Amino acid sequence: MSYVNARPLLVAFTQDFATDEQMRGVLDGLPGVLFWYQCISGQIFVVTTTTAADLAESIEILFKYGAMKHMFYVAELNPAAMQGRLPNQAWAVITQAVRWPLDPPPPIPGVPGVS
Repeated sequence: MSYVNARPLLVAFTQDFATDEQMRGVLDGLPGVLFWYQCISGQIFVVTTTTAADLAESIEILFKYGAMKHMFYVAELNPAAMQGRLPNQAWAVITQAVRWPLDPPPPIPGVPGVS
């Protein structure tokens, strides 16, 4: 099986910036985005080969907003320094990102197309 070095990122945004559906659609079309998972409105976990800065720049260019009410950020996640209550699927995406299988994706129960 082939693996790629990827990183887990969190894309967080206000609903003034984009709807959840719009952001998921943008992520689906960006090169380097291998997988995403959403369980909280306005926040999407992303497995990508790009940096947080590069992903943020791509999002900024596509949405072309200038007003401060249109807020978003992209942060790299450190699985070893995270705690909280999330579905098992979210934790699997976060912890498996550093060694992401190219084909097929890792089994994540409950995630359509990946379980």
